[in-house]
Amino acid sequence: MTDQHPLASLLRPALSELSAYVPHAAPAGVVRLDANESPPLDAQIVRSILESANDCALERYPDARATRLRLAIGRYAGTSPESLLLGTGSDEVIALLLSALSQAKPRRATATCLFPTPTFVMYRVSALTAGIAPIGVPLDAEWDLDVPALERAIDEHEPNVLFLASPNNPTGNCYSHDRVARIVERCAGRTLVVLDEAYAPFSSRDHRSLAALPHVARMGTLSKIGLAALRVGWAALPPALAAEVDKARQPFNVDAVAQRMASHALEAHGPAIAAHARAIAARRDSLRSALAAIDGVTAFASDANFLWLDVGPDAAGVFEGLLSRGLLVRSFHSAGGRLARCLRVTVSTDEHNQRFVSALADSLSRSGATSSG
Repeated sequence: MTDQHPLASLLRPALSELSAYVPHAAPAGVVRLDANESPPLDAQIVRSILESANDCALERYPDARATRLRLAIGRYAGTSPESLLLGTGSDEVIALLLSALSQAKPRRATATCLFPTPTFVMYRVSALTAGIAPIGVPLDAEWDLDVPALERAIDEHEPNVLFLASPNNPTGNCYSHDRVARIVERCAGRTLVVLDEAYAPFSSRDHRSLAALPHVARMGTLSKIGLAALRVGWAALPPALAAEVDKARQPFNVDAVAQRMASHALEAHGPAIAAHARAIAARRDSLRSALAAIDGVTAFASDANFLWLDVGPDAAGVFEGLLSRGLLVRSFHSAGGRLARCLRVTVSTDEHNQRFVSALADSLSRSGATSSG
């Protein structure tokens, strides 16, 4: 047992439920297919983006309002610059929303935040650190929204914020639009519904028709389309609400280099970035077809830049087998239940995808031989 710091009693109790985020340590030479990072953009585009920040004045603070970046994201996301809340990745945006919208409702001891599960872990983490009670509602057997269960949870817990990631991480699917619409309607006038569209560039489906409602926000990021290093995320909110939530934002939170590069990327290379995402989606579909031919693998339909796989009861052994073959994926075996059978693999280059297919087939074959022996 480690010694407690003398000031440990001052810490928020919810921190005891959390662990610091530490990515899986990968040996040198291992191909990382675990973080939903897209393959690099064309080398000329990357060079152009890097060069766009060559004359950045490092002795000066960034533009506090990120004016140019707001304009670029507004055009990219189809929203007004005044509606945008910018953050260091969508992680910070989630934290800002929950920090600002943390007032407990009448007759309730604490504010609550609702989301389906499994989903992006930062909804729960950010809620706990903001002093908000996180409430998870399991997805149905097809990894879609369980509308009756969500409606009961909305009525029982009266959440301040409800997050719907569609496409969802880690399951990869878009939720059925009619189900999303029903949940959004249920929340009218009492809950902010945040449609997390981090993986929307890889999908032909969306819920943008709901975005005009006064209790709906859309969230996005540049991290999944080849620009993860810039850490640029945003939420599009009703402008009056955006102005209030923006008061919780730290000054200069998006650094000058990230502002310059992200603006240039969207202004000069928007169509090429969109084509890059479409190419990844095409490789995803080809990878899924190849995986479907492997005995013991269920590759679920995906609208994201990754695939959600059921590899059977020995997902932990399959994960280790892949790692021993130089491929790191994300395993959920420690979560238990039906997640214990699942792996998530990022769609990569054709070479890496083919290598993964071969390694997975070999790992499953050896895992089956070991378990039967």
